[in-house]
Amino acid sequence: MKIAVVACDGIGPEVVAQSLRVLDALRPFDFDFSIEAALAGASAFGQCGHSLP
Repeated sequence: MKIAVVACDGIGPEVVAQSLRVLDALRPFDFDFSIEAALAGASAFGQCGHSLP
């Protein structure tokens, strides 16, 4: 399973960080997944010039 992680602005980074901890806790139970982070929001705009590159 592939999971896209888009932290965005506001509380996004804090919520995503804790969500990733929950997902990591599931790994020992054969919950197989890969995570791919994507840029969005102000940080993406600062790096790429677009809010959703």
